[in-house]
Amino acid sequence: MVGSRMLRIKAKRIFAALLTGLLFSFSAIGADLPKHMQLLASTAQEGDADAQFLLGQYYRDQGSSIYDPEQAVVWLERSAEQMHAYASEALGEMFWAAEGVEQDHVKALELLRRAAELGLMSAIDSVGWMHWYGQGGLTHDCGTSIDWFERAMAGGYEPSRNNLAWVLATCPDP
Repeated sequence: MVGSRMLRIKAKRIFAALLTGLLFSFSAIGADLPKHMQLLASTAQEGDADAQFLLGQYYRDQGSSIYDPEQAVVWLERSAEQMHAYASEALGEMFWAAEGVEQDHVKALELLRRAAELGLMSAIDSVGWMHWYGQGGLTHDCGTSIDWFERAMAGGYEPSRNNLAWVLATCPDP
């Protein structure tokens, strides 16, 4: 009974955070933005990985009124520490592109692999690119890159189809 009550409370908080996210994304909340962001921040501060991910993404969004890549890293790291696949991927992308952090391909690969292990097909695709470019301590490897793209395609990630075609067409190894 207590467990199901706590689950309902968490579900309501996540729903409120997601609703806040949708409203914020479409700029529909106007003057109420600070109150809604406070609710999301409060839920994130309580340790909710989904809320931490959303808050990190808002800080990461260059079109956001709260754009701050350093704060994005803080919240995405907290979420990724809880094995949140999307936060791990987002943080990996930030380390790959030097967005709010110093570029670190080894750290990017670690985070993207974690997201891939958690089943995120777009992260599997990104690991394929890291093999293609030979980043993160990897060597350029057409075959391994192809394997990763095929795995992402098998999981339904359609952009990998184009990526696979490009690698097959440009790989120097017949």
